[in-house]
Amino acid sequence: MVSRRRTLHLLGAGLFGLGGCSERGENATPTRTPSPTGTATGTPTAATDTTSTGTPSPSGGGFEIDGATPDWERSIGERVHGDPVYADGHVVLAAGETVYGLDAETGETAWTFDPPVSIERRVERFDATFRVHDGTLYALVGVHFGLGGRDYRLSALRPDGTERWYHESELGGFHEFVGFRDGVVVLVTNDDEFQPDGQSVVAVDRGNGRERWRADTGDAFGGAVGSEVATVNAGDRVVDCFDLATGDRRFRFSPPGDDPSVASAVGDGPVFVALRRYDADGDDPTLYALSPVSGDEIWSLAVGSVTSLRLLDDLYVGGASVRRVGSDGSEVWRYDDGESVTGVPFDEGALYIDAESQVVKIDRGNGRELWTANATVASSPVAVGGDAVLSVGDSAVTARSVGDGVERWRAISDGEHLLDPMADATGAYLVTGHGGVVKVPF
Repeated sequence: MVSRRRTLHLLGAGLFGLGGCSERGENATPTRTPSPTGTATGTPTAATDTTSTGTPSPSGGGFEIDGATPDWERSIGERVHGDPVYADGHVVLAAGETVYGLDAETGETAWTFDPPVSIERRVERFDATFRVHDGTLYALVGVHFGLGGRDYRLSALRPDGTERWYHESELGGFHEFVGFRDGVVVLVTNDDEFQPDGQSVVAVDRGNGRERWRADTGDAFGGAVGSEVATVNAGDRVVDCFDLATGDRRFRFSPPGDDPSVASAVGDGPVFVALRRYDADGDDPTLYALSPVSGDEIWSLAVGSVTSLRLLDDLYVGGASVRRVGSDGSEVWRYDDGESVTGVPFDEGALYIDAESQVVKIDRGNGRELWTANATVASSPVAVGGDAVLSVGDSAVTARSVGDGVERWRAISDGEHLLDPMADATGAYLVTGHGGVVKVPF
């Protein structure tokens, strides 16, 4: 990832009112871009088929691909900012100071969107984060400079790239997504100072872009949104819990001692908080379930070092071990070769993790290994599409069969930074930091 601490792999007190948002009509359209014709941003091309030869095929998108032939490949010609997303048949990415929507079938530019963000100093960089929720693409763009940020703007985009509405917080600092629920998108700010106060959380109406509320919090590094509350991991030390309807802070959880809070999760019940404790071999709790109303402890568990939480049917805990924990604190299963559960793919029956230079498929029901696949280096699973799982490691993307873990193909970048790949039922979309884009079929 390109911007600041995304390499680690995510508004003031009082009512802001409606001044920070605006409805956009049908006439507010982005630049409509015809099929590319130049060489720097050239028309997507298909590579010569070398699938069965065992010889990697050179790719104009910046990859050598062993075991498959690209459907198309191209270069945007500018540096890509942040991770791209797949949205409504398009590969969406930010390059230069423009958001591009590439047709997923052909690689051609279907539309472009130019946010009103200007780079004024050499130290400044364009910053962009995308999320897709309920079929809508949300683009959060602004300017970052070292440890600060400015002019962030949240836009809801239609499938053709037109802006349906936008919201500008008029706050300094980096802006990041926390999550979506009950018709709102929750954003937070931070400036990388790891302080428990001095920043903001804001809830924006997903229907019209109007601000519902904002509240004070600390430097926000993650959080979660549930049915009634939103949590913010503030200053790497505390977790703030806000009423989702009003923005009132229900409670602040301060861990005992000096242990920092590393993650929080919430759904329709308790608020879950995990602590980072690297010497957590004793009986001291590192996982808490709290009342979403008062913050009172419901239960706590000593589960060793924790790196991440993910709440689905139950709570999945990543760290020294990967565990599935019921809402009552009971351990459903434990897999001892632990790793993170954030950012790794889940499907209906399994999750995929990396453990000791292996890609591992684990049964979600009982925690058993379904298969393991050796990797030369740590290779983190990041996406599932069709009948393949994608993993990234050592400047390469590898596609393996979800059924048995057998390698289908491998794409090695030409030394450029790899962004997180995307997948649909037909193939994978690979992007480098310098703007190379390739579709590799499954």
